[in-house]
Amino acid sequence: MAERQTVLLLPLEGRLDDLSGRLLLVHYRGRIASNLSEAERLLRSERPPIRAALISSEPGVADLARTLQALREASVDKVLRFIAVGPRPAESVRQKLGFAGVDWALYDAFTDTELRFLLNQSSHDGLKGERREDARVPTSLVAKVKSPTGNKVALVYNLSTTGAYLETMRPSQVGNRVAVELPLPDCTIEITAEVVSTNVTGNLRKENLPRGMGVRFQSPPPEAESALLQFIEARINALRP
Repeated sequence: MAERQTVLLLPLEGRLDDLSGRLLLVHYRGRIASNLSEAERLLRSERPPIRAALISSEPGVADLARTLQALREASVDKVLRFIAVGPRPAESVRQKLGFAGVDWALYDAFTDTELRFLLNQSSHDGLKGERREDARVPTSLVAKVKSPTGNKVALVYNLSTTGAYLETMRPSQVGNRVAVELPLPDCTIEITAEVVSTNVTGNLRKENLPRGMGVRFQSPPPEAESALLQFIEARINALRP
């Protein structure tokens, strides 16, 4: 079994509810730092390197930008992404978070899917280098997957204009063609796709991903691509500080 990536839990004098249990469910482990000195020590010593830190959505430090920059400098490879977690703060605090370089925010009630996705992005690929049309976002959409062998439903773990990762215990075989019906907020679209990867019990390649399959869309029509892009932009904006 692959080693769990460590996530830094740093309240920064604000409130940060214990997320250790939820982190374990999404195949991460949390290390709580009660102060900046302890946080810097963990960032310098932990292996594999810590690349994601959860901070309070209402941090109580005077110079947040300088504090976060000092933590980035303390990290092994200078790559550390911050996710603000907690109640939605006032607009002035949100502006402070954005100015300080906080990458993402999970306000109020958030799902394990959103938590897992942002930790995966922060700890591995990130979203910053992706082209706008290729950006992936977590969703709570439930898709209908149609194939010659029958239909099934799957949670859309992530979505882009070029493909999706569908959470299901019964993925189709790699190379198969399927039709994916996506109930977007403003319309329902159906796109032909090819299965390009699977992650199944007994043959897990990625412990931090749910069981399921990755699909690549096959030439979606312009109206479907436009609807996808609109949905993705709305989701990205919702996850910003």
